Amino acid sequence: MHRGATEEKLIARWVEKANEQELPVLSATLGEIEKALSNEEYSAFSLARVILQDPALTSRVLRVANSVFYNPGGRQISMVSRAVITLGFDAVRSICTSIAIIETFMKGPSRDRLLDEIARALHAAVVARYLARVRHDPAPEEVFVSTLLRRIGHVVFWSLGGDEVDALDDALKSGADPEGLEIETIGFAIRKLSLALVVAWRLPALVESGPHAESRRAMEDLAWVVAAECPKGWASAGVRRVVGDAAWILSCDETAALAVLKRLAAEAADYALALGSKDVTGRSIDRDAWDNFRLLCRQADIALALTVANRTG
Repeated sequence: MHRGATEEKLIARWVEKANEQELPVLSATLGEIEKALSNEEYSAFSLARVILQDPALTSRVLRVANSVFYNPGGRQISMVSRAVITLGFDAVRSICTSIAIIETFMKGPSRDRLLDEIARALHAAVVARYLARVRHDPAPEEVFVSTLLRRIGHVVFWSLGGDEVDALDDALKSGADPEGLEIETIGFAIRKLSLALVVAWRLPALVESGPHAESRRAMEDLAWVVAAECPKGWASAGVRRVVGDAAWILSCDETAALAVLKRLAAEAADYALALGSKDVTGRSIDRDAWDNFRLLCRQADIALALTVANRTG
């Protein structure tokens, strides 16, 4: 337990525990990809070589690259190098990061909180990437990855199991402040485990400074609120609040913003399916409502385009 131990030592112990469970497979995969991307002389073929070293990763990258989420035109992509050229380096990094998380954490016994964390991470990442594109961020896929990994500590924690995990699971059922319960039960806030893992595993994270840091933080924050509130129902008070925030960022009215959020929730569910995770799919939205959300796709785009045009025209 955590009595008498400093917060720093407790977090270090959980990082070590994660390492003992062979979770560095995630770190190694992402590390190799980041290394290829950081090389000034990298090419589509050098990144493809890294991916091709893992046959399972190769097949999944091609499957996702050919999904509606990344390839709405349906043009067949049969080679990893073609996927890199067609989709771009950053998009393939997003795909590999998503696959690595699903592959690493979905092998063991499923727990509801773990599945919920992964579902929210994928949902938030999809929303953040869309917001980044609308706001003309220079690197939407970077926003996708940093949003996806924001709560990596929570994903790791719930995947490890044990007495402390069970104790926190029980404590959270009270509905009290989650971070306060984390500190009381395990001795530290799990968000700090996320920060420690980003450093220990050299994972990509949100840049804290620079010309786009503030807007990216706002988009990431909103995306996570969307992912947390949507499962409560589109008519919930939480969703109504977040729709207002989304409308402000998207420069549209709340009706158009709600339509966009519904479409993005459906896209997140489809993305989880493309990644091969049926357990995660549907945890961000009601699966029975998928078809209705897809029908909103064009309506949302048209409504948003008209609203923006009217405001800027």
